[in-house]
Amino acid sequence: MALAVLCHIAVGYIVIVSAILLVLIGYGNDLPGLRQRLFRGAVIGAVTCTLLAWFVIPMAIDRLYIHSSHWWAAETWRVQSFGAGKILGSLCNGTFLDDQRLPILTVLFGAGLVLAFKRRRQDRLSLALLALALFWLAAFFGPATWGRLLDFIMPGEMQVTRFQLGFEVFAVLLAALALERLVLALGPAATKWRLAAATLCLLAALAPMYAERKGYLRTNATWGESNRAAFHQESRDLEALLQRLKNLTETIPGRVHAGRAGDWGGQFKIGSVPLFSVFPQRDIPATGYLWYTNSLAMDTMPLLQEWRPGDLQLFGVRYMVVPTGLAVTSLVIPRETFGRFALYEVPNSGFFDIVSVPYAIEEDLKTTFASSEAWMAHPLRQSRQYLALYPAGEAPARAYKRILHPGDPFPMPSPADNPPAGAVLSESRAGEVYHARVRAGGSCYVLFRSSFHPGLKAEVDGARVEPVMVTPGLMAIPVTAGSHGVAVFYEAGMLKPLLAILGLLIAGLAGFASRRSLFQRLETALATLGK
Repeated sequence: MALAVLCHIAVGYIVIVSAILLVLIGYGNDLPGLRQRLFRGAVIGAVTCTLLAWFVIPMAIDRLYIHSSHWWAAETWRVQSFGAGKILGSLCNGTFLDDQRLPILTVLFGAGLVLAFKRRRQDRLSLALLALALFWLAAFFGPATWGRLLDFIMPGEMQVTRFQLGFEVFAVLLAALALERLVLALGPAATKWRLAAATLCLLAALAPMYAERKGYLRTNATWGESNRAAFHQESRDLEALLQRLKNLTETIPGRVHAGRAGDWGGQFKIGSVPLFSVFPQRDIPATGYLWYTNSLAMDTMPLLQEWRPGDLQLFGVRYMVVPTGLAVTSLVIPRETFGRFALYEVPNSGFFDIVSVPYAIEEDLKTTFASSEAWMAHPLRQSRQYLALYPAGEAPARAYKRILHPGDPFPMPSPADNPPAGAVLSESRAGEVYHARVRAGGSCYVLFRSSFHPGLKAEVDGARVEPVMVTPGLMAIPVTAGSHGVAVFYEAGMLKPLLAILGLLIAGLAGFASRRSLFQRLETALATLGK
């Protein structure tokens, strides 16, 4: 169960909840009583929790910074869902389980559902399959059907659509139950001709489903081969470009921009693969598709417009790759060409900048997209005046000219609030440690263009300083007048390794206790308690 959670949180959650239901219901006719099942479930649950503590506890501590993306479809999240009517309608008309093919699986599921319902009293397995399939189907209905009742089984940030997986697993098992009954109905006295005829009928019934799956896999293989051929054809130019970008981003740090998914970047492809999809595979920092949507700053990246002054710099874009012949903004300068890939450089850009933070805004950190979007289109941004982001009631009033709240109009920029004269003299990167040499004409902030997280630490001239989160979810480091060396790095701390060691130790002790039959003796004592 712990491994399931670590592989995929939603899948692990479905596994754990299903295990709890199986303990309560029972899944076989020769299982021990409920009291013993609860004891076994408690032991397994306790060991699972200790093995997951290193993962779950830090995630709970960082919950303020785990963000639900503004760009996800509303039906995906708990705020909305497809609802019972739409889901049951698609299930009944066959599109849920058999879209664009004969509804063989749908018919088998229906037969298994009826069969399990009829056998629920004499067969615990049928009851368990029936209960689990209906439970996850009902959970998949989401808040559109259940409203706040769903809070009892659904973590705050989990996607409603993940519960579809739980239903489909048990729907397939119910279909298998129906097939099993069909086979057993032949009886041991069936002749070989009768068995052969039944087998042929069964294969004929399942053939359309497997034929459709075979066609799906064939299409997938064809696309894969086509893309591999396209990469091979352009491998010389592409490899030269990627190696050049790798060297550049390691020596002169900055991100690479090859368009957005919604504009020319989505059409700038090798085969059917957008170029910006290749950069993460080579550990090249880049913009483009939102591969990771849980940080505040990532949500505003699709708003980037390369022709709008300051947008490329805002997200630390130092290099831009476009198809040769594509008209580009005058804000970039040409650098090199690799076949059909033209490389440009963005002047005065990088991970660091000199800014001011005259105002702060207090709001739920999970809903800052509207404020950040408004700030990006406001004159404050062009004046390099940022807003500090704080949860409600936590902004230090004396540190800012004014504390804003959601819905408040932004003040117009004042020249007195502009950052003092200064410059980023140099930037460098050693692994995941970022260094900058800056000069400031007065007290101000050094902006680090990466998503804010409490684990990101900052040092100024070797001394640790406390950074602040600013629009649109970036990190700002306070500095005084003069020349300074700034370093930014991630510090994980010892909580995770300590919890991991503790979890393994407790799991090992539980294994030792089981080998010594300690749990078995406790279970026997529990079973006889009160008799």
